[in-house]
Amino acid sequence: MPWTLLQQTPEADTLDLYRAIIEGAPAMLWLGDDIGKCVFLNRRQREFWGVDIDDLARFDWGRTLHPDDRDALAEPFSRAMRDRTPMDVEARYRRADGVYRRLHTSAAPRFNEDGRFVGMVCVNIDVTEQRATESDLRAAKDALALATAASDLGWGTWNLSTGRTEWDARGRELMDLDEDERDGNDWFARVPREDREIITEAVARSGRDLRPFNVTFRLRRKTGTERRIHASGTTETTPDGTATRATGLVRDITEEWREKQFQRLIIRELNHRMKNLLGLVNALVSQTTTEGRSATEYRTALRGRLDALAASSRLSVDADADALDLHGLASSILAPIRADRPDAVAMEGGPLRLPIHNGRMIGLALHELATNAAKYGALSVPDGKVSLSWRTESRDGRDCLVLTWQEEGGPKVAAPGSRGFGTRLLEHVISEDPGASADLAFAESGLRYRLVLPLD
Repeated sequence: MPWTLLQQTPEADTLDLYRAIIEGAPAMLWLGDDIGKCVFLNRRQREFWGVDIDDLARFDWGRTLHPDDRDALAEPFSRAMRDRTPMDVEARYRRADGVYRRLHTSAAPRFNEDGRFVGMVCVNIDVTEQRATESDLRAAKDALALATAASDLGWGTWNLSTGRTEWDARGRELMDLDEDERDGNDWFARVPREDREIITEAVARSGRDLRPFNVTFRLRRKTGTERRIHASGTTETTPDGTATRATGLVRDITEEWREKQFQRLIIRELNHRMKNLLGLVNALVSQTTTEGRSATEYRTALRGRLDALAASSRLSVDADADALDLHGLASSILAPIRADRPDAVAMEGGPLRLPIHNGRMIGLALHELATNAAKYGALSVPDGKVSLSWRTESRDGRDCLVLTWQEEGGPKVAAPGSRGFGTRLLEHVISEDPGASADLAFAESGLRYRLVLPLD
């Protein structure tokens, strides 16, 4: 036992032993009486205050207290003396050289053999540099918090040994954490397993290679929605290379990721549309016959078909990326006719967004119908009229467009002797989609065209 060994020393049970321990202690020690006056200061405490041991009776420690700290110290000091209880306080005291230093005081009550309170035994520790460092760290952390908040960045640190994490307000918001959630599993468990492995490897590699880590992972929020988080930072390691702490910044890149995915999709779609568009142009050129036509007539027919294709393509660019307005398309195709004869073509139908690939084909079909009506059908005579109507209905669980073109008041209609591109377009090409159907009827009273087209 330590006391047994101590009793074997020559100084055992002598005042010299206690004096050696107290005077040589690497801390400032002092004793106070039952009214708080100092009755003893060890060497370090005397050097701090510049007090000679023979002047203790006249020394008043209260005079060295910083004026701004008097009120803050008075209440805890008075309570500890009154209740005979321990005390831990901090205050600034003037050192012998006139400089104020912040001391942390830990005091405990002491009693004599009769149990009577005789004062306090106290330890003072100079914490000036420690508190200044802590203040600088807080200021730096606050500045970092302001900077990250302005840039939508969050800050965090993850102790890989204990699992404890610390986050600023923005970091907690991004990681969907409450203020009291400090365990790494509070967020790590909401990361998909394969992404956890990516994070673990990135952090370990950062420590191993002494380079920053950059990692993107999915995080499931408590509401069930999934977000994409990007984290960048550094990893601290032990001398043997074991990763101990990861510190860095996090930001939500979900919208950026979605935009990139959308851009990739758009590029693929544009490539697909360009291929189809070139195919349609090639078909228009190939199928627009020159037989029985002059160069001017051929050019007019081809230009009309190309204009119809351009109109539908222009509307598809101006509209949403995945839909085209049927009313706008029909108005654009029929505008030349309706400009001279506004009552010759009646349109009836509600707002309807068409898939782009269907919209382009319908644009070509409407051009063929309008061109033929103007040349041979109802629109070739003053009293002829055309009605264009559309609606949607459900067929076999699928939403379908039902479009009808009806002519009346024109010359008697007869089926053509041969099927040109326009007729084949109306009857077959446009109805190639599964579930689609087209009916082109050459009735004497007027041509009738009916198209049923799934919209999914």
